[in-house]
Amino acid sequence: MTARRPRVAVLLLTYGEPPRARFRDQYDYSLLILKRLTLKVAPIPRFLLPWIAFKRARGRVSGWREAAYSSPLEAITTRQVEALRQALAGRDPSRDYDVRAVYEFRRPLLPEVLASLAPDRFDATLLMPMYLADSDFTTGISRGDLLDYQKRFGAPPSPSPRYVCSFSDDNRMDELMERFVLSQLENHAWNEQRCRESALLLGVHGTLVNAPAGIDTGLGTTRCFYQRLHDRLASRFAYTSVGWLNHTLGGEWTSPDLTTAVAETERRGICSVVYYPFGFLADNAESQLEGRLVFQQHPALSVLHLPCMNDWPPFIDYLAGRVEESLAS
Repeated sequence: MTARRPRVAVLLLTYGEPPRARFRDQYDYSLLILKRLTLKVAPIPRFLLPWIAFKRARGRVSGWREAAYSSPLEAITTRQVEALRQALAGRDPSRDYDVRAVYEFRRPLLPEVLASLAPDRFDATLLMPMYLADSDFTTGISRGDLLDYQKRFGAPPSPSPRYVCSFSDDNRMDELMERFVLSQLENHAWNEQRCRESALLLGVHGTLVNAPAGIDTGLGTTRCFYQRLHDRLASRFAYTSVGWLNHTLGGEWTSPDLTTAVAETERRGICSVVYYPFGFLADNAESQLEGRLVFQQHPALSVLHLPCMNDWPPFIDYLAGRVEESLAS
């Protein structure tokens, strides 16, 4: 009788941004972000949440349509899931891997996915939040979902899920991003001379500097990662800076924001820019559209927009290695 191969569920957690500028989709997405994330740092009366979600959804629909934009995140996540499944199957045929995407601001949410897995007798369940830094706004969302699962079903998930995360604390990620940026520059025929005459602006989601007590925004680890990536790449460029993608309400936000970094680039007399949104592991409206809107205000600049790592094979291989390390430990 053939022994049953161990079964492993690998759940890739991502925001789940809707792909199209449809009001209902954007409204539901915005409302869940407000309920599941914004309320952690902003004491907004709950009766105002539908109105705020309405305004946000209307703004996103209008802005996306004006820019003829649609989000690639869903399609990229689908490719990441399939690429990781194939990579794991090739590296470790002794296990059966079930790799799935879980959207954190679209249903089904994590508790429902875990409930659907329960009858299938998995030997291990791994959660892989697809964010650079751990924080209450990233891994913290799913940790809350695990508590919600226990309340709803009367017991913790079995087997107890383990996290594969802390990418910003892994020096291998520094090297990986450096390789990715250099490979992209080579693909676009940006030679050493052109880089030395250009600026490198590194985009990342901004956050409050003085968050409420007890809230981990991930600011410290993100700054440390940026500094390490800066040290690897800055010598190739005339000027290198972070560019925080900030909101405007709630207090003091991280600086310099991308608008300030672009203005400093022009002040230095630099006419070309390489823009890489390093704080994201998959392209979305924030990594793509928001940066482009800033650069549109500076038409004299020549800008090379680099994608996120998405389903780049070395990145997928890195994720597969992290899964194996987690199972071995």
